[in-house]
Amino acid sequence: MRDGARAHHRSHRASRSRCVVIPEDCHDEHAPSKPRRNSDRVLLAKWEHGANHLVFIYPLWLGTLPALLKGFLEQVFRDGFAVRFAAAGRGWTRLLKGKSARIVVTMGMPALIYRVYFGAHGLKSLERSVLAFAGIGPIRESLIGRVESRGTESRGRRLIKMQTLGRAAR
Repeated sequence: MRDGARAHHRSHRASRSRCVVIPEDCHDEHAPSKPRRNSDRVLLAKWEHGANHLVFIYPLWLGTLPALLKGFLEQVFRDGFAVRFAAAGRGWTRLLKGKSARIVVTMGMPALIYRVYFGAHGLKSLERSVLAFAGIGPIRESLIGRVESRGTESRGRRLIKMQTLGRAAR
């Protein structure tokens, strides 16, 4: 997806893309009530001034996103970056309006089973409680099931599809 986005942005110089790697030291000790660390500030600066389309790619972990990604989102999606809460505690301003997102989730089970039988609650939680809450929309999703059993040809097709989505910033 990143390669597709880079190819797209070469021909459209006004657009910009950023790749942010989640730091491995984002643990409970850095709870939302504590000040952000310098590494978090650097990530925020890269992300905040980056592209208008955000892409989250992660493996399904116990029905939801991995703890490392949750920890990162706790650090980033706080008052002042993702939302600004009113002084009186009533209401908020969504600071990420105008940005869109794609969520790509890989999993061992068939994607249809995750969506229909399990209700895709982990995915819905990220979409509604984090991204949409901050004003991001539209939010699109790609569920890639049975990743361990996919052959080379199937993986190649999936990669081409992700590159196509990246070029379209979708």
